[in-house]
Amino acid sequence: RSFEFVMSIPEGFIDISEKQDGGVLKKIIKEGTANEKPGVGTEVSVHYVGTIFGGDRDGEKFDSSRDRGEYFKFTLGEGQVIKAWDEGVATMNTGELSEFICKPDYAYGSQGSGEKIPPNSTLKFEVELFKSKGKDISPDKDESITHNILINGSGHENPKDCATVTVNIEGTYEDAVFDKRENISWELGDEDSVLLPEGVYLAIQKMKKGEEAVFEIKPKYAWGMKGNSEFKIPGGATVTYKLQLKEFEKLKESWSLDSTAEKFEYTETYKKKGTEKLQAGKFKLSEKFYTQALSYISYEEDFKKEAEDEKRRKALKIALHQNSALCHLKMENPEKTISECDEALKLSSTLDKSHFRRGQAYMLKKDFDEAEVCFRQVLEIDPSNKAAQSNLQKCKVMLREARQKEKQMYKNIFEKLSKRAEAEAEKEKPEVEGGDNQNGAAMETEDNEEAVTA
Repeated sequence: RSFEFVMSIPEGFIDISEKQDGGVLKKIIKEGTANEKPGVGTEVSVHYVGTIFGGDRDGEKFDSSRDRGEYFKFTLGEGQVIKAWDEGVATMNTGELSEFICKPDYAYGSQGSGEKIPPNSTLKFEVELFKSKGKDISPDKDESITHNILINGSGHENPKDCATVTVNIEGTYEDAVFDKRENISWELGDEDSVLLPEGVYLAIQKMKKGEEAVFEIKPKYAWGMKGNSEFKIPGGATVTYKLQLKEFEKLKESWSLDSTAEKFEYTETYKKKGTEKLQAGKFKLSEKFYTQALSYISYEEDFKKEAEDEKRRKALKIALHQNSALCHLKMENPEKTISECDEALKLSSTLDKSHFRRGQAYMLKKDFDEAEVCFRQVLEIDPSNKAAQSNLQKCKVMLREARQKEKQMYKNIFEKLSKRAEAEAEKEKPEVEGGDNQNGAAMETEDNEEAVTA
């Protein structure tokens, strides 16, 4: 019969189970070399030896990665292993060697596992944590940002764009601290104002209140190939940030608002904030506020009951899409500029601002044909629009220059092809040896021709 968990905790062991019910006991055999514990979503590499604990088979080995000669890898906190492992390994530091005693409820329970692990078995594992790789949270899943939780946060919510966050930060490069600040607050998406890279913006969106975590951020989301002169970070550097999310503002979701009046109120509030940021030159953050404002009036069904509500909603949507287009244009993002203008034009085809900004976006793309079409559409709506007239003339000049360059390019190509063809033809001419024979052959041909003629 399996050893019953009614005895006192063995010497040197402590209860590390979340419920403190004696389900997982731990004893450290060798301390780790780094004070970083793997968090949920972290891939860990371990060696282990598993034995039966208690009863007639006490000490009997049932499995060992060391015998196989290769690490056992799994992702922590995702149910890939028994519960005791998810809870136990999360308490280990890299390089640590520990023993765990696991109650049946935290191991294989009443089912057991094959012939080697009987039902209701208490198990003992010797586990050594060799390395852990943080969870990849990068947008392209290229490991350019990895997330390793040190202290779990509370609740289920994460900060969203535009929310005010309060964070403790510690940035390191090659083990040297270059930035350490406490209780700094900013609006998420406005990291430039507090000298933080884009990677921190993406990282904080994955955190929960109270969480402390380490993020490794590669150049793509740090400071790229330019580096950061203020912090003396060279170009192409990978940096590490330890962040503690202390507080964050919880933004209202559209579904949580009961009336159209509330939805209009929140829309107007975030539209105003977006315009303030736009006027301050913070185009990236401004666009996020406009997007948040749009979220409150996105569901058409909410506004169909009253004609005035539908009319107001339409006017707001047009303004927000046009303002978002301006933000993207200022950031020289032509594709998104065009997309936002298109959304506005779906609501009304006579918006000269949308046609004009589409034209500017196509000019950024050097697509002067499309740009010319857009500026002509502006002039159909407002023939006196001097900016559209000016840009239309610029398009004509640029198109003329582009066609001249294209004509010259093709001319050069044809000249090269012609010279190449002449060179190939010259190589294919037959060679005849001896000058006298050559003349004689020619004379014979002429004589023969005369004979035929006669």
